[in-house]
Amino acid sequence: MNAEGTATTGFGREDPNQVYCETCESEDAVSFCCECQQFLGAGCAKSHSKIKFTASHQLITLEVALSDRNSTRSTVVFCQRHAAMETSTFCATCELAVCAQCALEAHTKHDLRPVHDAAEGFQTQLKAGLTRVAENDAKIVRSLELVCQGMDWARLQARESEAACHAYFEKLRGQLNDREAELSNAIESSKHRQEKELSLRKSELEFAICGFRQFTAFTSTLLRDGSPMEVVLSSQQVLSRLLTLSSFPTTYEPTWDSHLQFVEGEDPAPIFRGLGAIATHDISLAKSHTRRMDTLQPAPLSRPFAFQVVLLDSQGQPLADRALAMSEGASGSASSALGTPGTPFLVSVTLGASTMTADVIPSPKGPAGMFNVTFTPNQPGRWQVAVTLWGKNLVNSPFSVEVTGDPVYRRDFRLVGHTVLRLRDKGSGDGQFDKPCCIATTLQGDIVVVDTFNHRVQVFDRNGGFLFKFGSMGSGNGQFKLPVAVVCSRKGEILVADTGNHRIQVFDQKGTFMLSFGSQGKAQGQFSQPSGMALDRSGNLMVVDRGNHRLQWFSLHGNFVRKFGGEDHGQPTLTDPIGVGVFSNGGFVVSERTSSKILAFTNDRALRWVVEDACRTPFHLFVDSEDNVLVADCNNHAIKIISAGGDRVESLTQIQLLAPTGVCMDTEGRVVVCEQHGHGFSIF
Repeated sequence: MNAEGTATTGFGREDPNQVYCETCESEDAVSFCCECQQFLGAGCAKSHSKIKFTASHQLITLEVALSDRNSTRSTVVFCQRHAAMETSTFCATCELAVCAQCALEAHTKHDLRPVHDAAEGFQTQLKAGLTRVAENDAKIVRSLELVCQGMDWARLQARESEAACHAYFEKLRGQLNDREAELSNAIESSKHRQEKELSLRKSELEFAICGFRQFTAFTSTLLRDGSPMEVVLSSQQVLSRLLTLSSFPTTYEPTWDSHLQFVEGEDPAPIFRGLGAIATHDISLAKSHTRRMDTLQPAPLSRPFAFQVVLLDSQGQPLADRALAMSEGASGSASSALGTPGTPFLVSVTLGASTMTADVIPSPKGPAGMFNVTFTPNQPGRWQVAVTLWGKNLVNSPFSVEVTGDPVYRRDFRLVGHTVLRLRDKGSGDGQFDKPCCIATTLQGDIVVVDTFNHRVQVFDRNGGFLFKFGSMGSGNGQFKLPVAVVCSRKGEILVADTGNHRIQVFDQKGTFMLSFGSQGKAQGQFSQPSGMALDRSGNLMVVDRGNHRLQWFSLHGNFVRKFGGEDHGQPTLTDPIGVGVFSNGGFVVSERTSSKILAFTNDRALRWVVEDACRTPFHLFVDSEDNVLVADCNNHAIKIISAGGDRVESLTQIQLLAPTGVCMDTEGRVVVCEQHGHGFSIF
């Protein structure tokens, strides 16, 4: 019914002679609900009376409702208990419209409200409900649009995949036809070559047969009809000709193998099964998530930070289709098979206006849909990482990574003891050693070993897997003579103390020669058996000039900066120094091999403390992030830990070593030791 009280049929169609049910809009109306203000058909009226919420509503006949079309529907509503009395009050407790008598008799302690006020409250609730329905309606419409887009996209994918499949196999058919033609041409060419040779041989044999027969006939005639004088005069010539004919080859020997046969290749069935695959998957945005693999906080600068992207299906299970793996060499985002064109899952790494590319590869050991993501921060700060699929963030995305300005080398040395890796093998092959003297790690986790008596450097991954080697015996660029020290810069450059050649050589992170500096002598910039190195807080290279009893500082380009010690004043400050390390405040510490002393100096080169008698023939040393000094105590076959103040010395007695000469820590806090007599290295 419209505002004027006119009954409607369908959607707004007016017909004063026919009234339809306003609920189902399909059957004729037979009654009217005074509370709902709706005309009802017989079926809907019956349901109206049975539903708990509307069972108490007053239904009147269609004739009564239409008796006065100019009046409003809610003019009169009679009480259910007192039929002659109009309802004038609403009981909120019972949710029932009652008359005045019912209000006095049965509802005196209930929440009674005027019908007008109750109507306003219900109108507010109905409007709020309509608003929510309208919002849900918009969401449903949007979802419907997405579903329709998905259907269109699925059809488009199917058409494109079918076209790609057809084009792929057309290409294969073309290649097969080309191969067939190539083999057919080869067969035809071989046939022509053999026919040519055989034709030539045939002509030779036919000519020989003709000559044989003609001379045989001549000789037979001479023997039969010739006079004795004719036989005598012709015998020499005839015998010579007979000798020639008798030596003529009588068998056919081709100049090459005349065998011709088509040989089938490998069984094509496995090849055919590998020709293409159908990649299909069900990715749930609500289930897929990111997972951090690196819990070190804060994260070190210039060290790869790793996390995983895990794509799951709607049941929260790993994706079944292994075809999700990206093509070889892809990075920065996953294959576009993971989403609509131009919207695969994307990794965004930002620090203010700075952005960084992340490397994305399928997890080699994980299920389909699991990807390992790494990026290497190039400046300190709070980096923001976001992973989006179809333009929306995955669960646990975005997240932040706090990056410090320095690598972190930290470890509770009381827990050192478990051997993670031990690689001991004497020899000159890959992964073999001959009295290695020093070891270092890169910020990426690779392990660099100076293989001293093999005159080379070997590089391994964090798990001890051989990566590459460089160097050989000699004095040319990239060659060594008994190198004994190595250090790695933040950029990954590998600096080697080429002790026997009295120089320092610099290589890039792949072992390619870059430059060298130094020569034998006592002048600044010259060396006598350089034996130890470290990088100070300014990025300068500290070199232990062992034979000259001093330290020298250089830029990474080989430019001299300053020196400390030596015999300039008649008495050396250092005696047989061999190893050096740098404290966080810029001070440094030196090991002396002959005296077995460990000496610490301030940044102003003043002596801070000395530790004596704790080591026997100490070699290289390493300073961790808390300024503890790790010393390779060679003849005690141990690693000594000296506190930052030099007042406490401990020994890692729980690990077994064979003449350690080099020690360092990686950014995971693992202790890495080079063992000279063990001909290898160990990780704890």
